[in-house]
Amino acid sequence: MRFLCLPGALCNVKTLESQLGPFLSALQKEDHSISFVYTQGLNPVVISPEFEGFFGPPPNFTFTDSDIDGSYMPVRTMGREGNPEDAIRKFSCTTSLWKDQKPSRALAHLLDLIDQDPEIDGILGFSEGAGIAASLIIEENKRQEASGRVPRLKCALFFSGVPPSEADTGRFLLHDEDGTLIHIPTLHVLGSQDPMIHTTMALYNVCDSDAADLFDHGGGHIIPRDAQTVSELADMVHTMIADLQQY
Repeated sequence: MRFLCLPGALCNVKTLESQLGPFLSALQKEDHSISFVYTQGLNPVVISPEFEGFFGPPPNFTFTDSDIDGSYMPVRTMGREGNPEDAIRKFSCTTSLWKDQKPSRALAHLLDLIDQDPEIDGILGFSEGAGIAASLIIEENKRQEASGRVPRLKCALFFSGVPPSEADTGRFLLHDEDGTLIHIPTLHVLGSQDPMIHTTMALYNVCDSDAADLFDHGGGHIIPRDAQTVSELADMVHTMIADLQQY
């Protein structure tokens, strides 16, 4: 199994490799056939030095092309009141993650990467990367309907997820408006203390509940690194992969 790994907003490949290090080591300890390839957003951004400790050192990138202070900082203070879909709509009324570009550009780039590497059959995303990963799964299904292209992605790992966006408009896709959109097995890793937990649950809600698992590490908007947590996560991923291989 090979996973394409997508970092969060304002991060890069090296930062994601560091964030995932303990988890990926735990995965590969039991199954050396699991491998990972990385990419990052297409839009370079400059962040204040005060945020380097969180997002990692430059260069920094995003998949979206929104204003940093006008989009990414407000979403971090979204709050936990109400339900996930209403919270996302309230945020969307005042803020857009997409300006001149739309998700279709990033999705086309990622599809090209997948087409160039025939071994990629899973996807992993953190935060913004999880939202783009979810959008990519949906885009694969649309392309199958339009052209017969067979979807390559068989499962997904989402850390601190974000709901998918419509390829042509950038609109967030939400369960109470758009229904169930993702039917492959998914694992949603969240922290109950995450101030952005509504974004994670909005992504979970558009996934087939019979094929989606939740894992709460109890922390914030992070990729967990402690030994016990990553071991438990690795066990869940191994089970998911084993179930896939039965078909």
